[in-house]
Amino acid sequence: MDGVTARAQLGLLRTRITHYPGSGLKGNNLLSAPDVTAGGSVEWRRGDLTALGALTYTGAHFTDVNNRPRGRTDDLIIADIQASYDLGRFRLFGSLKNLFDSRAAIARYPGVVPAGGSGSEPDYDSSVLVQPRTFMAGVKVTF
Repeated sequence: MDGVTARAQLGLLRTRITHYPGSGLKGNNLLSAPDVTAGGSVEWRRGDLTALGALTYTGAHFTDVNNRPRGRTDDLIIADIQASYDLGRFRLFGSLKNLFDSRAAIARYPGVVPAGGSGSEPDYDSSVLVQPRTFMAGVKVTF
């Protein structure tokens, strides 16, 4: 279709630690290396107006070198949209990142009960979450 551009990408990765004597890590997945990543976008242009929608998929993966189950993230899909309007020297733009406000973990770090601590190991787990839904708007001026 005139004015429409579609893009897609796919990443396939298989990682295993094959040699690390005495570490106990042989056979583990590399940390932060999902088996599958994918994405796609559609851009629409009509005159001075441009709109874009994009999806990004990241497969489950370990963020813990020991591949403990509590160090595994879940599959994640993030949607973003943006639009801009060109007014010559001025360009108005806006975007909405993480459209559906996913609160998924992009990294998980299993905890360990410290000496003299109480509770169970999961009580000491920590995570890094996806940036929450974020709206941005602005004006670009060209001199």
